[in-house]
Amino acid sequence: MLATLKNKEDHWLSLEEIFVTRTYSMMILGPPDDWANELARSGLEDAARRLFFPDRMTRDVPTCRLGRLGLPKCNPSVLKDNVPFVALVPDLDTLPRVRCIGLFYGPATDGESDAAMLAVAWFQDNEGSLFSKQAEAILFELDWNAHAENFDH
Repeated sequence: MLATLKNKEDHWLSLEEIFVTRTYSMMILGPPDDWANELARSGLEDAARRLFFPDRMTRDVPTCRLGRLGLPKCNPSVLKDNVPFVALVPDLDTLPRVRCIGLFYGPATDGESDAAMLAVAWFQDNEGSLFSKQAEAILFELDWNAHAENFDH
């Protein structure tokens, strides 16, 4: 367990794993624009799947062929199941500097299972702490019961 936090539903959530990258790490020059923002927002669920739920992807290797201009064109792997995931993405012209994807464990939402889990993506300005003040406020509002997936040990 890396950290715990309490949400508005009065659940204690445990951050078990985290992946942190720079939001605009793919940019070489110029200020962020709509294209860069979309690129930073896209792929969050796929990244969470690859990081925390690799068993929910097919083991098949994507098939590739040469497309126009000799560039490879690949068919992505087929996904087996949905993953418990929510992206807490602000609607801003310039996103915060740091992109985080974490795996949280918390109480079961059905009252019968042992626990529940949820992968969450968020953005924050500070990379020196697990949660910035702004991120804590956003995570506090997280609707655990609506998004988490129950499991038994």
